[in-house]
Amino acid sequence: MSVREQQLDRQLVDHLSRRPSAADLEAGARNLLANCVGLRAGETLLIVGEGQSDAWFRPEVSTVIAEVAVGLGAVPKVILAREVRGPEDLPRDLLETMRTADHTVFLSRLGDQVRFSGLPGSGSKTMCALYDTSYLGDAFARVPHGVFEEVSSLLLARLAGKRHCRITCPEGTDLEGGVPAADGGQAPTTQDFTVAYFPTMITPPLSAAGLTGRLALSRWLMSTSTHAYDESLLTLRHTLCADVERGRIRCFHGEASEVARVERHFERVAGLFGGEAFALNSWHCGINPRTFYAASAEDDIDKWSSMVYGSPRYTHFHACGRDPGDIAISLFDATISFDGEDFWEGGRFVFLERPEVRRILECYPGSEGAYDMRWDIGI
Repeated sequence: MSVREQQLDRQLVDHLSRRPSAADLEAGARNLLANCVGLRAGETLLIVGEGQSDAWFRPEVSTVIAEVAVGLGAVPKVILAREVRGPEDLPRDLLETMRTADHTVFLSRLGDQVRFSGLPGSGSKTMCALYDTSYLGDAFARVPHGVFEEVSSLLLARLAGKRHCRITCPEGTDLEGGVPAADGGQAPTTQDFTVAYFPTMITPPLSAAGLTGRLALSRWLMSTSTHAYDESLLTLRHTLCADVERGRIRCFHGEASEVARVERHFERVAGLFGGEAFALNSWHCGINPRTFYAASAEDDIDKWSSMVYGSPRYTHFHACGRDPGDIAISLFDATISFDGEDFWEGGRFVFLERPEVRRILECYPGSEGAYDMRWDIGI
C-alpha cells in the first residue's frame, strides 16, 4: 500500500469515527456568518434549503446556522425551496424574499445553478458546500474563511500575465496552449461567480480557448449543475481520448460504439440548451485541500461531484454549448503548469508550499492545519 493510500484510509477511518461537537458546529456556522457573509446584529438572513424528498442538504444544517444567526442578533428565515430546471426557473416568492434580504445563504443546489446569473436585491449571496453536520463541524468549515480567500486572490495574481498553460493527467490528457488573457495582464478567468462560496474551494473558471492536444474522458460525464436535465450522467464503459484544437473537440478516439454513444450525448445536450455541441469552454481545479467525501462516488455521482470540485485532486472541464456549458469532464491527480512552473502536481496544490502562501497562515491563529491534504474524496 502506498503512502497516499495509507493516508486516505487513515483519514476516512478518523472521519467516520468522529462526530462533531456542538462547539465545532457553532464554530463552523460562525465562520460562515461572521467571516464570510459578514452578518451583523439587526440584519435579515434568508437561508434557502432543499424541500424535495431526495434533498442533498440536510435540514439540521439550516437549523444550526439559523440558531447561531439569532445568537449574533440577526433575524433568520428558512425557506425549503423546490427543485428547478435551471436559473430561469427560480420560484417567484423566493426571488421576492431574496430581494429584501440583507443576506442570502444557499444550502441548496439552487446556489450552484445561479452562480453565473444575476440575482435580485443588493444583499450578499453565498453558496455553501455543507451537506450535513459532518461538514459544518469539520475543519473544512472551521478553517478561517480569510485563509483560502487570500490564497485564491494570490493565485489569480500569480496567474496574471502568464502566457502558456499545460495540463496532464495519468489517464493520458496532455493539453497545452496560450493563455487567452495573457496580453491584458489579467488572470485568464472567463466569468466571475455572482455568488460567494463557503468554504472557498475553487477559482472562477479559466478559459479553454487556447488549449490544443489530447483530453482523456474516463469514468463518467456529468452535468455542470447549471441546468438539471434527464440522463445527465453518462457512465463510460471505456476511456476515450478527444483531439482538441483551440478549445474545440475535433474528434474522439476509442472503441467505436463508445465514441458514437458519447457523440450522441454531446449533440443531445447541445440540442436541449443551444450552443456548439463540441465546445470546450473552460476548466478549473480545486484549491482547498481540506475538501473530502466520506462515501463512495458511485453512490451518487452528481452529489459527489458537487462537493469534490474543491479538491486539488479534481480538475474538471465545462463543455458543450454556451458558457459555462452543460457537460462536465473529470480529470484526477493532474499536473498543471503555467509558463513551465507547476501550480498543481499529481493532485497536490503545490502553490501552497510557496513561502508567501505559507505566510498567510500566520495572520489567522488556529489555522495551522489548513493546508494539510485530505486524500479521501470518494474514489
